[in-house]
Amino acid sequence: MSIKPGQAHAKAWKVTYADALGDSRELVLEGIRVPFLGLDALIASEETCREQDAVDRRRLLALKETQ
Repeated sequence: MSIKPGQAHAKAWKVTYADALGDSRELVLEGIRVPFLGLDALIASEETCREQDAVDRRRLLALKETQ
């Protein structure tokens, strides 16, 4: 997929902070709070024009099928 200069933002950052916060998880490791995206938000965040994101998204979808 080719993106014209100045249009990369149109295909990236589909997940807003508010959306990500609603699907976030948290661990506490050695007393430190570590927030991270839930699987659905992580999958949505990989919906960009980058080839590596497409690879990552396929792997994440496969992981989701095993749950």
